[in-house]
Amino acid sequence: MIHAAHDSCGPHKASNRLETQISELKAALDKGMLREAEKRHREIHQARLCDSLKETFRTLSQRLHELQDWQAFVTTPKRHALFERMISLGQSSLALEQKARKIKRMHKEWQSLGASNSKEAQRLWARFKAASDAAYAPCAAHFAARDKEREANRREKEAICEELERFVATMVATPVATIDAGGSTRPTWESTDFRQVASMLHRSHTAWRQLTDIPRRSIRPLNKRFFAAIRPIQEQLEQEQTRNHERKRQIIDALKLRLDQEQDSQVLIGYARRLQQDWKQIGVTDRATDQKLWKSFRSACDAAFARHKHDQLKAAQDAANRAQQRQARIDEHKREYQRKVKICHMLEEGKLDPGAAESTWISDISLPPDLEADLLARREASQQPSTPAVRERAERLCVEAEMLTGIERQEGESLRMELRLERLRQGLGQGIRDQRSDAEQLRSAIEDFHRLPLGRGHGCLKERLQAVEDQFMQQAER
Repeated sequence: MIHAAHDSCGPHKASNRLETQISELKAALDKGMLREAEKRHREIHQARLCDSLKETFRTLSQRLHELQDWQAFVTTPKRHALFERMISLGQSSLALEQKARKIKRMHKEWQSLGASNSKEAQRLWARFKAASDAAYAPCAAHFAARDKEREANRREKEAICEELERFVATMVATPVATIDAGGSTRPTWESTDFRQVASMLHRSHTAWRQLTDIPRRSIRPLNKRFFAAIRPIQEQLEQEQTRNHERKRQIIDALKLRLDQEQDSQVLIGYARRLQQDWKQIGVTDRATDQKLWKSFRSACDAAFARHKHDQLKAAQDAANRAQQRQARIDEHKREYQRKVKICHMLEEGKLDPGAAESTWISDISLPPDLEADLLARREASQQPSTPAVRERAERLCVEAEMLTGIERQEGESLRMELRLERLRQGLGQGIRDQRSDAEQLRSAIEDFHRLPLGRGHGCLKERLQAVEDQFMQQAER
């Protein structure tokens, strides 16, 4: 309602303000700025107009109504479309956060269409608002659950800070543990297990990074509190790591010094193994630094073990060489022994002149003195007949050799039975049993036979013994 006016426009200052407002109303209408025009219209409508301005205001009011009608005509289809889109949005399976953003944008679109002054606009607004509320209901539940989770995460981060702060508060910065008023020992940084400290820091960092979704207002103060709580623990841990790095460097230096000084690789290996155990006992270290230290220590250990391996290979090679030399000497002595046995045999068979035998007897190879003496005695007796004792001993040795190789002959059958009974009596009566292998006993019997001063004759016994030796060689080859 327009208030009654006086004949004059009142004070000059008020008149000028109304004229300005009417001019602004007209400019807004000229530009089609409905909201601005409605605002100016409300301001002027509440003022007292003089007669000279009433007609102008009435004309402008009419234009405003026409603009409102025109806007309603233009915006009503758009409002209908927005309502339909809101219905579809509420029925869609769009992600809730994306759906909420779309609802917000659609509300801004609705507001951009101007005020809902007409009954049709008010009716559409009520329907649009109901559809919007229905579409937003699951979003609201989602955001409520998210806010609840964020709050739980915030409290969990606070709990992490409290745990760290309590730990720092319980530590005493003194070299030894102290006794509190209750009589219990309070821990110190010097007495703490830094492996557990490192584990606690790792768990705290991991848990902190996992709790990413918290209320925005809490991010900065919580981060500040967390890093303030963790700083003194981290500083103490880094100091312990530095001390442990130095301990490991000392171990490396000690091993390198021993590598330069120690000649016995076995002693060196024992020292390296002890240092490896000492290395394992050292506490926490920084991973990157420790990897570099371990690489250096491993290199020194490898050098120690490589030297030991080289010495072992050299010792094994030396042992093999000595064994080879021993075997070569044994083979050489065996050949010399067989050569002199052959000389004796040829002399006994009359196939070699004693002078020639004597000239070929001496060589650079020395046999054991007792064996050399026995063979020399056989050579000297080669032209003489043997004694009955020698013949008996030769036959006995020949039968023993045949028994050891499993050769059965009619010759010497009675002696063979006698030997078996003798061995049986010795085994049962005195518990005497030869511990040597059959091969060792056979070699001993053959050698004893060749040591005998056989003299002329005994060709049959020599042939039998030769058959034993041939069979022994065949069995050895198999």
